[in-house]
Amino acid sequence: MPKAAPRPCRAPNCPLLTTTRDGYCKEHFAEAKRESKGRHKRYDKRRFENTEERKLNRFYKTSHWKRIRDAYITKNPLCEHCSKLSRTTVGTVVDHIVERRDGGEDLDFNNLQTLCHRCHTIKTYEHKRKRNNERQSDNNNQ
Repeated sequence: MPKAAPRPCRAPNCPLLTTTRDGYCKEHFAEAKRESKGRHKRYDKRRFENTEERKLNRFYKTSHWKRIRDAYITKNPLCEHCSKLSRTTVGTVVDHIVERRDGGEDLDFNNLQTLCHRCHTIKTYEHKRKRNNERQSDNNNQ
């Protein structure tokens, strides 16, 4: 199999070329690996410190959810938000319309929708922002 064409190292201001998949030269590979491990640990710590968040996320590893998700995405393979905008995009995520933390049913087909990664990210961001605004207004009213 032919080698990849050499390309510049991903480290800032590094003049060396590399053919590795990660994009770093030998000098910067260990440093980049160390930094990414620390970044992930900090993210995971913030994400899983909250026990409510941990309980909600545990659901997505259950066999019940995986079976429902697979069945739903098989029946509805296209992103439903993109379809409303007359775009044809393959859906990659099965999303709860009413979020589980807001009282949405876990395994109800009527509470699911197929979204592409982009639409799911936008929807999740909007819901988080709305929830945070509600919390702030509740705190200000007290």
